[in-house]
Amino acid sequence: MFMPSVRKSDAAGSIPGRRPTWRGLILLLLTVFLTFAIYSLFIHPSLVQQEISEAQLLGLVKAGRVKSIINEPDPSTGICFLTGTFISAPKAASAAPVAIQDIPDTASGAFKVPVDLQLAPYLASQIEQAGYKGIIETQNNTNIIRPLLLNLLPVTLFGCWVLFVCVCLTRILYKAAFAPRGT
Repeated sequence: MFMPSVRKSDAAGSIPGRRPTWRGLILLLLTVFLTFAIYSLFIHPSLVQQEISEAQLLGLVKAGRVKSIINEPDPSTGICFLTGTFISAPKAASAAPVAIQDIPDTASGAFKVPVDLQLAPYLASQIEQAGYKGIIETQNNTNIIRPLLLNLLPVTLFGCWVLFVCVCLTRILYKAAFAPRGT
């Protein structure tokens, strides 16, 4: 007569020979973090910045298609980047004029212009003369950890989750293949 082996717990309620495992909790936490990272990636997509020249930037300004310009100097190299958004396609002629600020962000693109201020010291005045009415803000980027963390976190979490699932599946398959059979 075949009787399956049954483990009985001791008085403390734990099974002898079996260590407590946190695999389920770790898998749950990794899944929650991965879901949050992917959700935040879809909710806050970053615009891909097109690298354009100074002449192209001045052409966009003259056409009235630039919405904002931000000066981002890099103190380590001495080169700064002018970044910002522009209207990607000119609107068809309409009876009522539309302010640039009223155009939705879905009709915008992003640009990045590398500028050496030693070679072009009067670029700000050239932009104003071309017709830019907004303020050129200066934004110092000294924190490198936050962008790296935000860009690498989803990839790292996904890689850890895949590794964890593969290890768990390998252990399950190993136990199934080499488990002692009942007599």
